[in-house]
Amino acid sequence: MTRREARAGLGRGIRRNGALVGLLAAAWVTGCGGGSDTYSASRFSECLQSRDASPTELPADDSSSEQGSIRDRLADEARDQNGAVRAFTNTEAPNESSITVLFFRGTDEAQRAAQRVEDDIDAEAKRQRDQGLEPAEVPPPEVRENAVILDKPTEAQSRVLDECLDQSSS
Repeated sequence: MTRREARAGLGRGIRRNGALVGLLAAAWVTGCGGGSDTYSASRFSECLQSRDASPTELPADDSSSEQGSIRDRLADEARDQNGAVRAFTNTEAPNESSITVLFFRGTDEAQRAAQRVEDDIDAEAKRQRDQGLEPAEVPPPEVRENAVILDKPTEAQSRVLDECLDQSSS
């Protein structure tokens, strides 16, 4: 084998291995959250509208920030960052209710918001127990990237929410 043939063979091996390393790196970044989605409240709302899910934007809370509920304050924060949407407001089914979804700037903001809601749920349960009451079971919020789903959807509502979140991702 000549020197030239050896260099050509080495070059092919480096290119082949380089492509493999590049593919593995891309898969690792995507699998480890490097390719995470960000959901858009406006695209989410448009998708809900196309499915007759009656989306409405949550109105601004007129009460002072100290008097409003934690959910109202978080809705205000979400509205300022990306949006706050209530879905399924036209439901008449006995086991369905409206679902509130808050859209934040990023995942960290959404996780902090969900933690504040969970802390509020825990504090209310403690207050009720201190008064000798049995606290109601309140499901924790669900975080999906930068979105926080505050209410527990039915199976049918979950399918629509999943589809619309997928369509609203960037």
